[in-house]
Amino acid sequence: MASFIVFNVQLLPADTTKIREVGIVGYKRLLDGLHNLTVDAFKKKQIDTISYSLLNDAYMAPRSTITTDDHAYGEWLKYNLGEDIEDLYSNTKLFTATKGTFPIANRHSFDYVFDFQTHRLAIQEVSGKLPSPDVCINIFESIFGKIADTLFPNHILKINLISDPTKLEQIFNTAAGYKSVKTTLTFPNGHRLGSQLQELKDNNVHHLKV
Repeated sequence: MASFIVFNVQLLPADTTKIREVGIVGYKRLLDGLHNLTVDAFKKKQIDTISYSLLNDAYMAPRSTITTDDHAYGEWLKYNLGEDIEDLYSNTKLFTATKGTFPIANRHSFDYVFDFQTHRLAIQEVSGKLPSPDVCINIFESIFGKIADTLFPNHILKINLISDPTKLEQIFNTAAGYKSVKTTLTFPNGHRLGSQLQELKDNNVHHLKV
C-alpha cells in the first residue's frame, strides 16, 4: 500500500484588508504555472534550471503536472548527476557521457496529487527515498515560490507539514507520558474561524505558536 506525506500549501494575502484569498482558481493557476515551467524546461533540455540541489550531487525537480478543474497530479523526480562511471577495483573508467547529454544516476520517481480546495499536496514516500519533510518544504517553497512571485506578488507562500506518520509513530512507541505539547497553528484559507482566531487572521497573523 502506497504511503504519502501531506503538506499544506498556502498563498496568504499580505494585507487581508485589501487583498482577497486566491481560492480554488488561484491554486489551479499555481499548478498550471508549475506545468508550464516543467514543460518549458524539458523542451529546452534544461531540467537543471528547475532542480533543487540536495546533498552529494543529488537533485529534485518536478517531472510532470496535469491539472483538472479541482486537482492536479503528476510526478517529481530525484536524481544524481553521473558523467563518469568507474570500476571500484581497478579505477578504470567504464563510461563517459557523450557531450551534450544530461547523464543521471539513482533516479527515483514520486507520484503526487494537489487538491485545489484544501490546497494540500500529497507526495508518495518510496522506501525512504523521498527527502525528509523539512527538506521537501524547502524544495516546494523554492520551486513554487518562483511561480508565486510572478503570479501572486501580493501574497505570501507558506508550506507546512500536515502529516508525517513516521514521527508520530516514533513518539507513540517511545514516550512513557506527555507533560507538555508545542504546536504551531496555521490559519486555513477559505474557512470561517472563531471570532478570536478570525480577528488574528484579519490582522495578518499567519501563524500562532501554542
